[in-house]
Amino acid sequence: MKHLSLDGYDEQIKRFVRSLAAGSEGILLELEGRPVAFVVGPNRNGNRTSLEPENWNDEKNDRRCDLIDKEIEGSLTLAERVELTELEEELLDYRNRLAPIPIAQSRELYRQLLLRAKKSPK
Repeated sequence: MKHLSLDGYDEQIKRFVRSLAAGSEGILLELEGRPVAFVVGPNRNGNRTSLEPENWNDEKNDRRCDLIDKEIEGSLTLAERVELTELEEELLDYRNRLAPIPIAQSRELYRQLLLRAKKSPK
């Protein structure tokens, strides 16, 4: 998931985003009659308070798979889209706690390679 800080944006934009976060069912944004974004506020139902790995189970995964099937079929409701988003976030949290990706080392290697590329003659 990409994170975007709104700190440097105009107050009108901040108010608009705050109004989106107030929607408990999630909000589908449209432009010229076409969907462009789906906004889901963080932790609306309070069911993600404990992110211990043992909290993810086959029942949650089966429900996630059912919702993905409905999404592919084009029959997913807005409430189900919110539920799917929450389940996928919970699965990602579970995976990150159980087997975190060692991204720090990769970032450091990338930084070193960029420095080396800047120093090398062209």
